[in-house]
Amino acid sequence: MNQTIGQAIETVFDKAPLKNLLLLSRIQANWAVIIGDSLVKVTKPLKIKNKCLYVGVSDAAYAQHLLYFQNHLLVLLASPYICDEGTITKITFQVIPFTNEKTIQTKQKKTKPKLTVQTNEKIEKTGQLIQNAQVKRSFQLFMQTTLQKQADFNR
Repeated sequence: MNQTIGQAIETVFDKAPLKNLLLLSRIQANWAVIIGDSLVKVTKPLKIKNKCLYVGVSDAAYAQHLLYFQNHLLVLLASPYICDEGTITKITFQVIPFTNEKTIQTKQKKTKPKLTVQTNEKIEKTGQLIQNAQVKRSFQLFMQTTLQKQADFNR
């Protein structure tokens, strides 16, 4: 069965954890529009679990304030460009320590867990559907990176 690259990627991302990772990346890419310029530096979308978006907030006062705007934020998230209606039904705000991006990247590199053999086999099996060797390798690298990010988020 021959599939296009888009179909192969869509098949892999259709699984719930990967779909949530894709949704989270869309939210992060549009976060300034969703939350507003004044709050973008003190908030950060962390993960999606059971239709709930977890948002890190630098201070409890911001978390309390944002609770009043939860319904408005849910409407913005329901945009077809971001998540579609009903994909996110709740937002939980958590106070977390904020560090700069350079520190976060350094920590991730030091504690990067290895992908399981089973996960690598799934990537290889899915990649077998792609005929072009260069495209196949690019797809496999993309999936390894994506699954690594998922593992990092689930820690």
